[in-house]
Amino acid sequence: METSQKNKGSIARAPAPGTGITVTPYSIPPGAKHNQASFAFKLAREATNRIDATYKAGSGRKEMILESEFLAAFTAAKARIRAMSYRYVEVTDQTRQALLEAYACIVLQTPYNDFDTH
Repeated sequence: METSQKNKGSIARAPAPGTGITVTPYSIPPGAKHNQASFAFKLAREATNRIDATYKAGSGRKEMILESEFLAAFTAAKARIRAMSYRYVEVTDQTRQALLEAYACIVLQTPYNDFDTH
């Protein structure tokens, strides 16, 4: 599979020869806020053992990001995500896309996909 270079600010797509899969380096700007980097926020919650949201006034995302330990975990998570490589398959039919997502989640045992209703 062809590797692609990381970019600075945009998503560059490079098809992997003969696979139908595109390799995509993903860019989260280092200055992305808590509401712009939800996966990084989820990873930071895990790293600081604050998995579940409390839904209490004064203990939400805005307050968590002000804590030095959480901010450090959030910053590290954004750097971790910037270093990741991604592959995807384009599925234009919404029903097939939903089924593929569920199938991939089950088969690959992806720990960060969930289908909870919020």
